[in-house]
Amino acid sequence: MSEFLHAMFADLEGSWMFSMMPQRREFYDLLASHSDRVMAASNAVLRLVNALGTDFGETSELIKEVDLNELSGDKIKADLIALLHKSFITPISRDDIHTLTVELDKILDAFTGCRHGRGHVSHQDATPEARELASLGADACQRLNRAVIALSQGPQEGRPGLLPGSRQHRDEGRQGIQEGDHPAIRQ
Repeated sequence: MSEFLHAMFADLEGSWMFSMMPQRREFYDLLASHSDRVMAASNAVLRLVNALGTDFGETSELIKEVDLNELSGDKIKADLIALLHKSFITPISRDDIHTLTVELDKILDAFTGCRHGRGHVSHQDATPEARELASLGADACQRLNRAVIALSQGPQEGRPGLLPGSRQHRDEGRQGIQEGDHPAIRQ
């Protein structure tokens, strides 16, 4: 019976179902802003890794940029959690909003950890593996940002709806994880 309901939902998700969902723009805007901070921090870490062994002033500015994005992300997280506690109706599951917010914050914290670890590295230049890993991280964050933005847009002409929990949504997520299965990540 569950598979029947899932199949029925999958057929309907691109049509009227999405239009019946509550459309609290504040949640979508804050999630998109949080995701933007993650993407900006990942790009700063990528530039930082690529700048290792060059001008110390540039790396110092990039470290400040990572910190600024993390602080901004913390403020957005606090605003999202406060809005979640004040709202009776949310556009998607409360648990999904909370989980996405916390996971975005964990990513920012990880970038801050990379930034702090930079001072403990004895190498002047980044290894090719570190550069590759930073590049993969920036690419993954860009995909994440597009997914968070698409969440608020719903189904569009020429593109089926990718509502959370849909089979296509899960398959695309699995594909991204498999593409990220790179030797530099496994080390």
